[in-house]
Amino acid sequence: PSARPPHRLGLTHELVVCELTGQRLLRDEVAASSVSGKMVDDSLLVLSAASGRKAIAEEMAICEATGERLLPAETSICTITGKRVDVRQLDRSELSGLPGLESLMVRCSESGKRVLPSETVRCDLTGQMVLKSQTQECVVTGRRSIARLMQRCPTSGVGYIEDDACRDRMMQLAGTTEILGQCQWTGRTLLSSLLDRCSITGMRVERTELNPNGELSVLRRLLDGTASATVEGSQQLVGESMEWLRSTRPELRGAQDGVACRSSNRRTIVACVKSRTGLLGLTTVYFGIAAQIGNPPVLLCDPVPGKRSASGWQRQVR
Repeated sequence: PSARPPHRLGLTHELVVCELTGQRLLRDEVAASSVSGKMVDDSLLVLSAASGRKAIAEEMAICEATGERLLPAETSICTITGKRVDVRQLDRSELSGLPGLESLMVRCSESGKRVLPSETVRCDLTGQMVLKSQTQECVVTGRRSIARLMQRCPTSGVGYIEDDACRDRMMQLAGTTEILGQCQWTGRTLLSSLLDRCSITGMRVERTELNPNGELSVLRRLLDGTASATVEGSQQLVGESMEWLRSTRPELRGAQDGVACRSSNRRTIVACVKSRTGLLGLTTVYFGIAAQIGNPPVLLCDPVPGKRSASGWQRQVR
């Protein structure tokens, strides 16, 4: 007989052992779990609210948004809340493809894309939620706005928000320091707050052109001996250039060779010059120099001496 009431009778080959309880049941009293495939008493199986397929209660997942029982494959993790929910409740970000509850997704007011809230920022000018890539930071106040709504500095191209707060901030800057300055490497005119001194040459240059140590990045690589292979436009100093260098400063009279890079506006060069110094000319020194191109050229800083080692160029204290 079947172990389940009303204990119907059947032949031996018509009986099956329930893999959950161990009871012997008739074949029409058992069914396979859609999750594990186990043959169990069909009264112990529960229906998925999504598909109607059956599985053992312990194998089911609970949607944390609706409380419904679902097969695990019918659920996924919401990127926004971290909760496991019915996949029918999810949408995918048109930016990253990550899943999130449809009710929590936001639409970028600029691109029209539906994305995760974390993929957007609030425009300080309009209050709208937009993709971060559609915005830019105001160089005067640090506020963020939709890029197309910002004004552009005609010389540097940097963006700023044209409103009372920005004008007030510019008035404050005007009372304490100059607002605009010129980069001695690129030649660009931009806000003084975006300029810093190169720790090697003392030149005032755009902060983006400096490495983390405050050194003009291209010059540092020249001095380390790596720039000639990695910087486009680097070239050996020969002929009249070397003669001019030898004539400028006593420490450069023993200049043997050098490699230089021109700025993007073609008006400035920085170079690493190898020179022999000392009484007998037995000491090799690598000088960093910066010069304004002209006829004749003009040095923009004193030659900065240093030694090369396996770890790169090291400045010498004069």
